[in-house]
Order: sequence, then C-alpha cells, then structure tokens
Amino acid sequence: MFNETNVPRGGTCLSAFLVLKWKAGILVGKMAKPEMWVGRFLVGEAFAPRYVSSNKWVLPASHLKYGEKPEDAAKRVLHEQLGAGSVKLRLLQVQSHLSQDPSDPEAAHWDVCFVYTGPLR
Repeated sequence: MFNETNVPRGGTCLSAFLVLKWKAGILVGKMAKPEMWVGRFLVGEAFAPRYVSSNKWVLPASHLKYGEKPEDAAKRVLHEQLGAGSVKLRLLQVQSHLSQDPSDPEAAHWDVCFVYTGPLR
C-alpha cells in the first residue's frame, strides 16, 4: 500500500494516543494553550487554535518526533501532558486511515495512530 507511487501529498502522520482508565471512566480533556501543543506535541500551527475554539474533548496524544518509538511518545505524553509518573502501558491497537479534506485533496495524508492503554492512579 505504501510505495513511491501511492503516497498522498500530505505524507504520513504518526501519533500516540492514550486511553487511560481513571476512576470509573476514561481520562479525556480539552486542549488549552495551542502554542504549547504546536511546540511540544507537534500539532499543526493552523490546526491547534481551531481545535481549541471547537471546545471538543480529546484523549491525551502527540505526534511522534523524528526517530521516536511509539511507546516512547506515549510515555512522553504521560509525563508532559499529565505529569504522571510510571504507568504500565500496553499497546491496545494500531489504526490507520486516509485523512482528506474534500475541499483540498492535495492536503490528504495518512494517519497512523498507536493507541496505548493503562490505569492512571
């Protein structure tokens, strides 16, 4: 599926998401400080402010840094976003899909998401 003739112009985004069990539910939050998300979690400069203003709930997540392993990105999210110490994480699943804005097919890109889970104490 991935070869030199089948790569969307927008490339590929690799992300680590955390599904953390907390009390009787799953930990979610709302994005704040879009400038921090751009610098620390590698979210696009145009995307972050729009997402903050949408008031949507999000799972803790980040794009991977160049050369970073998915599990290391998940641990970075634990530390930097949540201030959490050691949490035993396990890979829950890997998802991928083609993201495409119908009004801008040139911006299409693959999203590959590594989803980790664990208990948050």
